[in-house]
Amino acid sequence: MQTADYVYFRAPDAAAALALASSSGPAPGSDVVQANRVEPVINLGLLVSIAESVEWTPDLVAEDIITPDSELDNGDSWVSELADEGRDSLARIDDARIPELVDAWAEIEEWAGDIDAEFLRSVLTELIALARHAQTANDHLYVWTSR
Repeated sequence: MQTADYVYFRAPDAAAALALASSSGPAPGSDVVQANRVEPVINLGLLVSIAESVEWTPDLVAEDIITPDSELDNGDSWVSELADEGRDSLARIDDARIPELVDAWAEIEEWAGDIDAEFLRSVLTELIALARHAQTANDHLYVWTSR
């Protein structure tokens, strides 16, 4: 089964996000989180549902594909803007809760029992920092996806 690459990053608007993301993804930096297998709507949305103690819905971490249609036909990668509510939910997570959230997140059925808890801890820690930076700068979160 082929897995997708997901790279999360922040930008002030869609135009800036598209400029940052090339066909190989955004350039590595302090505000880029490489999170292979962490699909935004389901996998990240389930984390937010656990953290917020609410039932999962697709709107918890909604995404809107911003890559122009003409470019979608030319490749297997695209950029999506994530709803600010998802950014804000991540930014609110207390660092002290990371171990308990990772334990619960590692158990979701979407991982099929094949996920490393240390990887999830690292990704969650980085995503929380990214969300906080984005919130402070009034930026949005974006995800570059490649299949």
